Amino acid sequence: MSKSILFVLASFLPLLASATDAERNGVDIDSNAPATAAQLAPDPLRRAQVLGAIPAGGVLLVPESTNRRVLALDPATGDVIDANFVPADAVNLQTPVSAMLSPDGTQVLVSDQIRDVIQGFDVTSGAFVATFAPAGGANLAIADNIRGWEYAADGNLLVSVGGGANNNAIARFSPSGAPLTNFIAPGLGGIASPFDVFRLPVTSGPLLAGEYLISNSSNGGVNRFSASGVPVANFATAGTFAQQIAQADNGNVLVAVFSPPANDGVFEFSPTGTQIARLDNPTLAGYRGVWELANGNILTTNGGGIHELDRTTGALVRTIVPAVSARYIEFVQGAAAPPADLALTGSSGPISLGQPATINLTLTNNGPGAATNASVLLTLPPAVVYLSDSCATAGTPTARTWTAGNLAAAASANCSVTVRIDQPGTFIISAVARADGSDPQPGNNALNLPLGVAARAVDALHGWALTALMGLLALLGWVALRRRA
Repeated sequence: MSKSILFVLASFLPLLASATDAERNGVDIDSNAPATAAQLAPDPLRRAQVLGAIPAGGVLLVPESTNRRVLALDPATGDVIDANFVPADAVNLQTPVSAMLSPDGTQVLVSDQIRDVIQGFDVTSGAFVATFAPAGGANLAIADNIRGWEYAADGNLLVSVGGGANNNAIARFSPSGAPLTNFIAPGLGGIASPFDVFRLPVTSGPLLAGEYLISNSSNGGVNRFSASGVPVANFATAGTFAQQIAQADNGNVLVAVFSPPANDGVFEFSPTGTQIARLDNPTLAGYRGVWELANGNILTTNGGGIHELDRTTGALVRTIVPAVSARYIEFVQGAAAPPADLALTGSSGPISLGQPATINLTLTNNGPGAATNASVLLTLPPAVVYLSDSCATAGTPTARTWTAGNLAAAASANCSVTVRIDQPGTFIISAVARADGSDPQPGNNALNLPLGVAARAVDALHGWALTALMGLLALLGWVALRRRA
């Protein structure tokens, strides 16, 4: 063991009961007592609240290795929404570090430093699905001692590797978890035991949106790479053990620094890499995660919980979740729901003047997404008299609404409407289907159904007889006039 590591151990072990230099080498030692069973019980109402927030305002996902679970927090306030968004799972999680949603939004993907994989959990239930990456299970030749990870613009997963044959690289996996060539080769650009991969969301000064910042635990450096993985520069140096990176609303870069105690905390750098501030509360140590709250304060994590720090003074505002070994704080926003293509078709049975007739409507969701609040507006001309239906329509005699509700992809719903037509002719019944959200093919949402009604035979006979009678009367009148003449 090197003298530098011995110095670090001697200086900060007394202050960090829950983390040692073993974390640098891929082990996270927890001394905190696990939560009780009641505290770890999943809450369906809270899960529903989180799932409702993801498409709208997003949530923060924070793994913690004391209980091996993932918490969901409000990104504006830091308040806990669901402490068991991924419930405690000692079978599939050991040292969870960073959690985000899968590319299709159906799973929570959690990197695990000890298991050397990214695990997948169902987003609607929190239940374990399967190992996501590397596809097929751990492969130490590709990803050993993995920590933070990020998405590339093309949806590939970029994973920090701190051990094994691919040490000091940023591995790359497809959106389905299949291994690809490295995004950043081992040691390129000065990478030394990388801990976080951060893609810049906005341009600020020389920092360009889409570029990457990589934090390192061996030298505290934060390296900058282009959007294609080409080294740009050494952005900054933060302590000797830099962990999570975030970008503040003002464009500055925030870095959580784990050690040494004399120089740990949350560092703030300008876009040029100049240190502007260092927040370090004397009651905290070993900073890991970082996020800027809406009030400007800093959310951070360490081996003792999740905390809020005053942005100006570094004072501890509150400990939001105590006694857990918490890791990275990731903002996630749900993938947009896939659209639903509604298609409306219709037909009619035999129609006789003055007799009940049936109109059959079929509403089909061609997918790929589910249709929410689907309905059909049916418009009847005045000559078509509405009598009844099989689908509880509501409205006026000439405008009826069929509420079909929610339709899964490939599902259909049917409605039969009974009408009567009391005069001969051709009449058009119009129907339009709609649902929440956009429809990729609106042209098949509308239907115009012509209904042709002929005069009854007896009515036609009466008309012929009347015509003949009128002709006969005219002839008799003409004859009478000739005789008088």
